[in-house]
Amino acid sequence: MILTPTTGPTLHSAEAVASDSAYVKKASEAVAAAKPDQGRRLKYEFERELLPLEGGQVLLHLRNRLMVDVDPATMRCGVVEWGVSLPVTEVADLPNRLARQFLTLFSKADRDSLDQAESDQWLRIIDQVDYRRFCIDRAAPQYVEGVVETKQPNFVRVRWYDDSVEKIDFPVASALNVLKKGDEFGAYVKLGLGNKAMSIERLTILSAA
Repeated sequence: MILTPTTGPTLHSAEAVASDSAYVKKASEAVAAAKPDQGRRLKYEFERELLPLEGGQVLLHLRNRLMVDVDPATMRCGVVEWGVSLPVTEVADLPNRLARQFLTLFSKADRDSLDQAESDQWLRIIDQVDYRRFCIDRAAPQYVEGVVETKQPNFVRVRWYDDSVEKIDFPVASALNVLKKGDEFGAYVKLGLGNKAMSIERLTILSAA
């Protein structure tokens, strides 16, 4: 499910039926059911814990469930803290709208072009996401050099240029399958949490064993 009600009716799973016109009808009917009480705003929990960016190559981790406000009077819903609002008939697009808003403010912050309102909003947003993990996940691969210390069918142990040693498991280690024990190499390595190699590409052999 994409939204779970804290009050009012349920909006059904957007993942299963986001492109189905019946889903739009159900979402509209869910809000319309509350119309007799026009002054009451409905509250829903956003059930996603991840927002995909860059086609899912980078995932934005939410620290807590976001609250989605639904206004039966205007038939609009949104996440106030993120400054995102859209018609309830487009609720299936909410994850994309949230991801776009995050990336928009991130890009402005990177260029130091946030105005005061945007800066306040950006501070609220990064408090609700794992911003450190996002920065690590989106970082470009770095060029590093190392030497193969151990090569086994399911892992390779590498001593990197800074004298740190890492056991790299498959499938990541498959990028080193042409190397032998004692080979010195250079490569562009994408690092994850704890500086663990997440991918290895553009391999060069610097000195063969």
